[in-house]
Amino acid sequence: MNPSPPAWPVQPGPSQPKNGRLRAAWTLALLTTLCAELTYTAVAVTITWLLPLLLVMYGAGVLVIREAVVRVGAGWPSLVVLGVAYQVAEDGLGLQALRGRYET
Repeated sequence: MNPSPPAWPVQPGPSQPKNGRLRAAWTLALLTTLCAELTYTAVAVTITWLLPLLLVMYGAGVLVIREAVVRVGAGWPSLVVLGVAYQVAEDGLGLQALRGRYET
């Protein structure tokens, strides 16, 4: 009887080389940033120099969420729940958008 291969750590196989996984991670992080900021014109095109900073903010979150879902083996519902939790933590707590009173 053949023992099952270890589930941890996952090594890139021949169908998915290491540089392909790195390229996929960068693509995911970049698309997340572009979709979040430029589609709703939250960042004006004239200040696109902020995109590297936003890439760190959005990219780190999306990669951590994706990695957690893949490692646990959860599906789309878990991805959505973690995404909503990240959004509440980032905008609500980090940017204090959930604060009831606005002080000027």
